[in-house]
Amino acid sequence: MGRRNREVSNTEEVYESRGLVLDLVHWRDPRKSGIVLGAILAILLSLEYLEHDVTVTTEKVHEVADLTAAKLNASLVELRRLFLVEDLVDSVKFALVLWLLTYVGSLFNGLTLVILAVVGLFTLPKVYETHQEKIDQNLDLVKGKINDVVDK
Repeated sequence: MGRRNREVSNTEEVYESRGLVLDLVHWRDPRKSGIVLGAILAILLSLEYLEHDVTVTTEKVHEVADLTAAKLNASLVELRRLFLVEDLVDSVKFALVLWLLTYVGSLFNGLTLVILAVVGLFTLPKVYETHQEKIDQNLDLVKGKINDVVDK
């Protein structure tokens, strides 16, 4: 019973820390966000120069797996839907994304993609928050044109 209470407590702590992460990526406190971004980039960039094997321990994998099992199951159901062509339009979009990713993968290595993802994580939410109206208007325009093409 004690282990179950610890698991529930850990899960609640993860959900509470989610708000802290959102504050960081939305640059609510620029000093903290800058420090975190700088530290993450310094660590990622230093990985290019280390010759040590980077491994993940099984204990850490089990800890993370317990917290993400529900999201993983939902993702697998969605992937099954896309691969089994339950919705033709969604499956075609998915195939196009995979095709484009082959070209992206040929241009960048994995660490470069991680660095770009971290920079995007810290810049895109703030850019969207700042220019939300213009971005939403343009996205609506693009969606309308895509729907017109699909209808034809």
